[in-house]
Formats: sequence, C-alpha cells, structure tokens
Amino acid sequence: MYLLLPLEDSLSNELRINWPGITACTFAVEFLTADGNRGNPSLNQTDSSVTEHKETNVIHFANRSIDVNNISNIVVLAIHTGRIYSTIELVHDTSAKSSFNDIADLNSSKLATFSEYYNRKYRIVLKHPGQPLLLLKQSHNPHNLLVDFNDEDFSAQALQASSVNEKSWNNIHMPPELLLVLDVPIYVLKAFYLLPSLMHRLESLMLASQLREEIDFHSSNFDIPSSLILEALTTLRCCESFSMERLELLGDSVLKYAVSCHLFLRDPEKHEGELSMIRSLALSNSTLHKLGTDRKLQGYIRDSAFDPRRWVAPGQLRLRSFPCNCRVDSREVPLDKKFQTEDLEIKVSISCDRGHRWMCSKTISDCVEALIGAYYVSGGLIAALHMMKWLGIDAELDPSLEALTHASANEFYCYQRLEFLGDSVLDLLITRYLYCNHTDIDSGELTDLRSASALGELIESIVTAILIDTNLNLDEVWRIVEPLLSPIVTPDKLELPPLQELNELCDSLGYFIREKCVNTGEMVHAKLWLQLDDILLVGEAFNRSKKVAKGKAALYLLKELEDRGISRKRTKQGHAGSSGTTDDGLLEPKMCKKQKIAEIPSPTNDSSRTAYGVEIPSPANDSSRTAYGFSSDALVIARINTNKGQPRATLYETCRKQLWPRPTFETTEERSRSPMEIGKGADRKIGFNSFVTKITLNVPSSGIIECTGDVRADKKSSWDSAAILMLYSLKELGKLIIRESYFRDIKNGVVSSGSHRPLPYNNKIIFFNLDNHIYF
Repeated sequence: MYLLLPLEDSLSNELRINWPGITACTFAVEFLTADGNRGNPSLNQTDSSVTEHKETNVIHFANRSIDVNNISNIVVLAIHTGRIYSTIELVHDTSAKSSFNDIADLNSSKLATFSEYYNRKYRIVLKHPGQPLLLLKQSHNPHNLLVDFNDEDFSAQALQASSVNEKSWNNIHMPPELLLVLDVPIYVLKAFYLLPSLMHRLESLMLASQLREEIDFHSSNFDIPSSLILEALTTLRCCESFSMERLELLGDSVLKYAVSCHLFLRDPEKHEGELSMIRSLALSNSTLHKLGTDRKLQGYIRDSAFDPRRWVAPGQLRLRSFPCNCRVDSREVPLDKKFQTEDLEIKVSISCDRGHRWMCSKTISDCVEALIGAYYVSGGLIAALHMMKWLGIDAELDPSLEALTHASANEFYCYQRLEFLGDSVLDLLITRYLYCNHTDIDSGELTDLRSASALGELIESIVTAILIDTNLNLDEVWRIVEPLLSPIVTPDKLELPPLQELNELCDSLGYFIREKCVNTGEMVHAKLWLQLDDILLVGEAFNRSKKVAKGKAALYLLKELEDRGISRKRTKQGHAGSSGTTDDGLLEPKMCKKQKIAEIPSPTNDSSRTAYGVEIPSPANDSSRTAYGFSSDALVIARINTNKGQPRATLYETCRKQLWPRPTFETTEERSRSPMEIGKGADRKIGFNSFVTKITLNVPSSGIIECTGDVRADKKSSWDSAAILMLYSLKELGKLIIRESYFRDIKNGVVSSGSHRPLPYNNKIIFFNLDNHIYF
C-alpha cells in the first residue's frame, strides 16, 4: 500500500509535504458534496438575486475573489461538472451575456447567451453575469508514456496525442463564478499526468523484484536487476521499448544446451534418436507452459499496453469500469479445462476489474525461456541452471561424471551423439555472440543471422569433442571455434532465403502470396501467385526438394518485382508474417502508400449505386458471373461478426484468400468543445471526438472500390464500420457470398458445400488472473 502526496516547491534538499494543497483539495470535495446539488447552493436556485458587475479589479470565483492581476495559471475546478482546468487569461469585452454560438463556435446550438446555456442545461442562475469570461485550458486524460516513441509506426500517433493539450481547440470560455479555486500549484497539476505511467512502472518493477525473491538465487558475484526480469515478463503487446523476444531467443538456446548436455552425460547408452525424442518432449511448449503455470508465472506477465485511464491509486474508485462476467469467485482463476479455449474471438490480455484475463499458452512458455535468458545474461550458466531448477527442469551439468572420462564407452563417443550435443553448443555460442554484439536488432533478425552462421554436421561433432576435452568450458570452445565462423554475418550483409525475403517484402507492401506444391513423380512442382495492383505474377519451379522448388519460384518473383522498380531491400519489422492478423483480433490497418485512384465511369442512371450508398464499378459484360449474380470465384465467408476488430479480420482474411492487395484506411477526426451524440442504437455514445474512415480496396479485374463508414466515437470502431461496408460492397459486386444466404446459395447450386473452411487453430488460449500476487 502507498499514499501519494504533493511536495512543496523548495530549493533545499528537505522534503516537505504541501499540506495547504491537500487541505484545498479536501475543501473542494466538501464544497461539491454540500447540500444544494453540486456546488454553492445559491448558484442553483432560480430565485437567486443577480448582482450587476461593476468595473473593479476583483473577479468573483465560487469560493473567493481574486485580483485581476493574479488570474493566470490558477488551478480551478468547475462546480457543475467536476472538471479541472487551469486559467489562461481574462477575455475582456465578453461576459455571460455574450453570444454562446459566436464564442463557443457551435452553430448547431440554439442557445443565445452563456447565461441561458447554464440556466437551461444546469438550472444555474449566474449572480455576476457581467463579469468577463475566463479563457481556460482543459485538463486532458493522462497518456501512456511507457510506449516506444521510437517505433516508426507508432511515433507519429503518439506524439500527436501527447501534444493534444497544446491545441487551441482545447481552450474554453467560462464564467469565473462557476469555478472553484484550488490552492494547488500548476506544476502539481501537470505532474498528475505523469503519475499513472510512473506508478505503473514502479509497480511492475516491484512485481519483478518479488519474483526475484521467490526464485531466490544468491551468489557473491551475481546481481540481476529488476528491470531485466521485467523485460522477461513483458510481451510485444505492451508496445514498450523492450520485450521478452530477445531474451526468449537466448533462453531457448541456453535451455536447449543444458538439457542436451544433461541427457548426453546422463544416458551414455542412448543413441541420438532417443536423446532427440526426450529433448523434444522436455522443450515442448506444452511442457514449458505446465512448468510456468505451476510457478504461477501467468500472474507476473505483462501482456497488454498500459491504459492510464484504468489506473487508480489505492483507495480510489475506477472511472472506467470493466465488470467481471467471468463467473469466478476467487481472484485466482483455476487451471481447469473450462477456462481453456481455441476460440479466436476471445480477446486476450484484456482484464476485468478483478484482474481476470485470457492469455495465450505460448506466452507463458515464452516467458519461461525469457527468464532463463535473463538469468544467463546476469549470472552465466550457473544462474541459468538455478532458474531451471526452480522451474523444475532436470538439467545437471557435472563434468566429473564417470562417463565423461570413460574411454571404452564407444557409444558415448558415437558420431551421431556428438552431433546431437554439438548442434546445441553451436546454437548457444552463436546466439550469445549475436545477442551481445547486436543490441539494436529484434529477435527475428537475430534468428536470421544465427541461421546464416550455421556450420556443417562434421563441425558439430568436433565442437562436442572440444567441449568434452575442456570439461564443458564454453568460453574455451568459443575461443577455438570463432575463427571457423569468421567472418560472422552482420545485419547489413545478411542474405535471406528467397521465400522469406519475398514474404517480408510483400508484407511491407500490403500484398498476399498463394502457394501450391504438387508431387510429379520424383519432382516437386512449386507454384507461387502474387497479385499486384495491375498484374498477376506467377513463379514456377521444379526440384526434388519442396523447399528448394519454392525458393526458386520465390526468386523468380523477386526478380520480376525488381524489374518493376520494387526494391528487394529488407525493411526492419517488429512482426513477421503476411496475414495481417494479430492474436487478439484487434487489427491495426496497415497504412500503405496511398494508391492513385482511377475515376470509374458510372451510368447516367444511378443503378451503380448499391443499397449501401457505395458506388462500385459495373462491367458491361462479365461472363464470370453466375445466373445468381455471383462470380464463379466468389468466396464464401461466415456471417460477419460485428464485435470490435472482427470485421477488419474478416476483410483481411478475404483479401488474403483472394490475393487482393491489402486495403488502405484513411481516418478523419472531428473534435468538438461540447458533447455530441455519435452513432445510433447500440453504437450510440456521447463524446467530444468523432471519427470517420474511408477504406480503399483494389479488386483486380473489377477496379478500385472506396467506402466511407459511419461516424463512430473511436478510431477502431470507425475502421470496423468501413470494413463492414466494404464486405457488403464486395457482395454486391458478386465477389463475396456472406453466410446469411449461404445455405440458400448451396440449394440453388451457386456454390458447393465444401467452399467454406474454418481457419486452423494453432494456439490454446488460457484464462488467468492478471495478478495473483500481493506486491505492495
């Protein structure tokens, strides 16, 4: 438990609590909760006497009068709304009798003056309507200051959000008598915006420190910082400048080496196949997940971006409530099968007010490896082995074992056994070198560099022989092996496999790839399709190896792209893959370079305009369309799920299957100084900001479609609105069959019943509690 108190601004090193400021805040609470509704009772009585304002040097506030020369930079609280502001200046030649529309710039309002506005909306009769209005700076919601502002995709949005309080639209006019003066310095008010992010980071570090105490490893030359443990507990979803990814890669290599060496020494009679099978079981994600949950690591993992609007200090009530509908009475969620699912519509990482949340099972196994990597970085192999022991992993490395020096144990020195261990030794040595020497690249590039530095099987067996000869001294092995690896590949000289390079390039450009491999006798026929905006590229190759055939086909497409001026240069990415989906289903539209939109001629009548108000191209003679209006290649999809993020997921999956370029989103934000009604029905909200999104999709052979969604209160909902409209526009074009009429279409022979296949599920999602531990 902790208590946050303001300090006096003092030049001395002595810390003094600002008790007058605390008293002022306490008085404000008492003032607002006094009889007579909210605020001064006299203000809320319609029969209150009105005092004509005379030219004086005094301005009357709700709780005091202040000289006009001391008006600026005062912290005030509006007694009718409870909002906090800071004063900028008196606006002379204005008063509560001034036109509300002219000053507030709200043409839609039917109210004539400020006095009339407050009387009708709040039943307040102003006592000093002749006083000049005050220009106020609104307080804003605190921002998440823990995000990675250096991230290229995020920096522009984050910086724009951070500077929102500097914009003129955030200033409002208000009669002084509706404002309660708080004796709190303005620098304290500004510090309030830092508190949520600051305290969240401190709480997270305290949580990491608690985990360190539970692991309980002490050594004279060992000291692991809480920040490194926190890094091992933080996933990419947190959008911070660090995550567990790099430590996970290192920990995976450390774990693989420790288990391999342990099995090699413990079981000299087992051959390489048996050892590999035992190791695979010990290192599987399901095994690591079980070990992690046994140690309740799920309660420590940070798996979502910090939302400062949900942060509260101890003893406070939440302003943004997420009621618990989990039907779990305890804070800790039982590890029962009923709290496991493969439903991709489940939103992971979003916790209710009781801290319950869903988490991917692999996240926990990744955290196990990341913690092993963190202990290896701080204390070497000894610390990492202690971490494994704490987790329950059987990995004892004792170079004094009799088998290590038993020359007659032929099976022990079998070539395949040496290769089995040598692979893990090289994997660890190379990963360690890359981790330490390339601190500014992500885990994906580290993996690529490690793959490019791989040696042959013969070298692996020699490495094991050196390891045994040096009594498991990895540093000595590296001293001998490093010259064999030189020159070690660096990021700027890394050559990726053609298929991987093609996937990364297409992902950055917003294109999808389809592949098909067919066995033709002893050969494999690989075929890749890549649809650009104006042409379909096809790459084909034959080879005995499926991997080689696909690589040759990809190489052909890369050359075709290069001939068209599309760079093959690899771009740094935080996430790999070209599907455009995320685990939680809340997709972020990838803002591709805006395409040049060709003007689509429309008939003289308005027949090209659909029932949804979207203009779409209508070819005069489209022989590919069936008698029922659908194209012969129309895709069948399930009924559109309108939950947040799902329309975008459906649209992206449709584009991927049809090889259409990824759609682009252009969002316009409108801001208002007064609340406005946004949306209709279940989507109806009251807010100050509204968003409208225009979505553009290039459908080959049909042209470019543009749809503008409905007005929504948040950006992601506006994306979904536009995505829904686009899906129905594709249906109008005959490019899509939505399952609302799916069975009718099957009956009519439009599509076959096998046209629709569910997506494969690769990962279980587990239900957990956000924090099973007390860390204050």
